[in-house]
Amino acid sequence: MQTNIKPGEVKNIQIQGETISGLQFLFNEVFSDTTLDAAQIVTFEMMSKIKLKGTLTRAGRRYILFNENIADLMRYSNFYSLGYIPLKVCSSDPDVTTNHNVTTLAAINFSGILDIKGTDKLEIEIDFPTDAYTEGTNISLNYLTIATIEAIGYEYFIPIIKSYVLSANEPAVSRNLGNNINRIAFISREVTNAMLKEHHIIEQVWLNSDKFVAKEDTPQLIAKRLLKFEDSTTAFARNHSFIIFEDDVNLDEVFLDFIFDPQNLSAGKNRIMWTEHFSTPQILAKAAAQEEVHNIENAVKLGVPLTSELANAKNNAEAIKSQVIQSKEEGEI
Repeated sequence: MQTNIKPGEVKNIQIQGETISGLQFLFNEVFSDTTLDAAQIVTFEMMSKIKLKGTLTRAGRRYILFNENIADLMRYSNFYSLGYIPLKVCSSDPDVTTNHNVTTLAAINFSGILDIKGTDKLEIEIDFPTDAYTEGTNISLNYLTIATIEAIGYEYFIPIIKSYVLSANEPAVSRNLGNNINRIAFISREVTNAMLKEHHIIEQVWLNSDKFVAKEDTPQLIAKRLLKFEDSTTAFARNHSFIIFEDDVNLDEVFLDFIFDPQNLSAGKNRIMWTEHFSTPQILAKAAAQEEVHNIENAVKLGVPLTSELANAKNNAEAIKSQVIQSKEEGEI
């Protein structure tokens, strides 16, 4: 799926019949103001004005996968990758020397594969306000392209990103995040220097769960983050944003407590974000059956004889896969 949206538009996009791992965004802005440079085009603050909601409809049930702004979803889902900072390409129009074009690439990555097949439908609602573009650019020529990131693989869970937005001067927060939690982060758009103690936002954070317990302050979070990067510059670019927890093993009974320095909190610029990996026995059974079928097919391609035992295993896996798909179509899962 690929479509364009212009500033001032609200668009509802339907995605069906695809296997995807995320969404990609291309911001295209045209400007003639020679005082502008690429760093001033499509900033995080501008991107934070664009609201995005994703709702998966499956077997009569609706799952809200995310309901946030693009900037914070992008930073959260690409925390340890180059995608944390959008890629910008600046070029001039050879025919119209007064116009310059800046293309900014951003992406939101799910923490897994989403298999949208059969009657499944992923609905993307995007609100692109007129003030979410750079002052001095040509609004009539500016547009945003949104596209799915196609993937190959198996769906083992439905990734659901949730968030809690902090108010200005909020001193403390306690949250029950629930079960099947794969990632927890504090995402901030504050521009003060996180390396200076007087600007620290987090005084203490406590994480309690069935498998993992932690208590950290800002210096500890900075040190832990630094270990994840090859250089300090890349780590410090995350500024006040931190991953509190991330692992291949999901946590249950997750409780989170923060104590903040309230004077360092601005309204709407800080949020706690976390990902729930929702799954069912049917989703896992379908994924296992698909993997079994593909493993057998790949083995045969490599010259392994298709014995009656392998053929029966493949037929059984195909039957399980078909049964799960039928149950989904009938609204049982």
